[in-house]
Amino acid sequence: MSDKHLPFDEHFQSFYISHLLQDNSFLQRVKRDLTPDLFSSDLAQRVVRLTLSFVEEYNAPPSELIYTELDRLAAKIGMTDLTPIKTYLAKLFGLPLQNREYLLKTHDSFFRHQRLLSSIPKLVNLAKNGELDEAEQIVKDLVTYRPSRNLSPGVRMSRDPQERIDRRLADDQERFLMLIPELDRVIGGLGRGELGVFHSQRSSIGKTTALVHVAKSAVFQGYKVLIYTLEESAEDYQDRIDQCVAGLLKRELTDYEKLSSAMNSWFWQNGDIIIKQLPQGSTSVEDLRAHKQMLENTEGFNADLVIIDQAEELVPDDKTIRSDFLYGAGKNIYSATRGWAVEDQIGIWTGMHATRGAAEKTVADQEDAGGSIAKVQIADIILSINRTPKEAEEGLTRVFISKNRHGGGDRFAISVRSDMHRQQFYKHSV
Repeated sequence: MSDKHLPFDEHFQSFYISHLLQDNSFLQRVKRDLTPDLFSSDLAQRVVRLTLSFVEEYNAPPSELIYTELDRLAAKIGMTDLTPIKTYLAKLFGLPLQNREYLLKTHDSFFRHQRLLSSIPKLVNLAKNGELDEAEQIVKDLVTYRPSRNLSPGVRMSRDPQERIDRRLADDQERFLMLIPELDRVIGGLGRGELGVFHSQRSSIGKTTALVHVAKSAVFQGYKVLIYTLEESAEDYQDRIDQCVAGLLKRELTDYEKLSSAMNSWFWQNGDIIIKQLPQGSTSVEDLRAHKQMLENTEGFNADLVIIDQAEELVPDDKTIRSDFLYGAGKNIYSATRGWAVEDQIGIWTGMHATRGAAEKTVADQEDAGGSIAKVQIADIILSINRTPKEAEEGLTRVFISKNRHGGGDRFAISVRSDMHRQQFYKHSV
């Protein structure tokens, strides 16, 4: 990307540091990411270093007290010529405190850009010296780098409700509809920052098929979808999606004409989808986040919806949690997953196993969640998949709305037509 698109020159950096020195709101929103080496000149780095030292002690911008901090440091280390840095500070204080929102808006791009520039010399030297492991670690850090999210000051209520009405209307357009009318009327789709869960009455009843369906629906609506599979290969998932979109049996997956026609219709709004297989039992939510960030940094792929098949196959980010402590492990994984959805403003769907007793019931409910009841407490939407042998023969699936944080209704079931042989969780009536 050219400097035209990334204008992080001395002028930009001067305004940035001027805000650091004087604007507490700005400082609090960016301080977690700050390091002096992000700035180009020696003078800028010295001022940022002084600022961070002051912030560490007082948790506030130094403003004019930066001169006192400078004199104190100079006396401590025997520095005599303070003219260059004081001249630089005078220049910074002479700048108007404006364009804060622009600086914050470009915060992430600035940090990524500067980290890249500062890492290149280190990378070259390591490669020349044959220190390949260290060089590869720098590359990994660059492609998975995720700046801390800016702390916003919060949302203020105002007398005029128009802004809130506009926000609600916009939110209605930014939901991941399932394209199952019976469910969308009640739930209204999954929102950004929300975690949805498919809960099965028993094993092999359709959780993955349901996840394939929501992926199909999201791409059809023009969203970017990222699927993490921990139980099947990426190729198997491709087969499931081809079947679902084209309505084909597995043996028909070599029919180019039918597949091509279905794909053209599916991608009509330029949605996109990536499938990544990761090992179960050793992958954590943080690993998924690092991979998603890598796709953003290197491919420009910014996922709107993430599907994890299944979150229960992840390990806790907190390595101190024992694997046999089911409640703690489930809470850690689901809290981290929903926190990710909130922080990145994405939707996340996953599947959840049931207890053995659920197979004997007509409907799997919240108390039938396998492993940890904490998962039920954390999820925003829980849909249980239920089917009797007779319903299976008739191609029917009962979807029980076990939890609906949207408040549109829950505790009842909706029957939909399915064709599991074609990976179609929902089959449109002809």
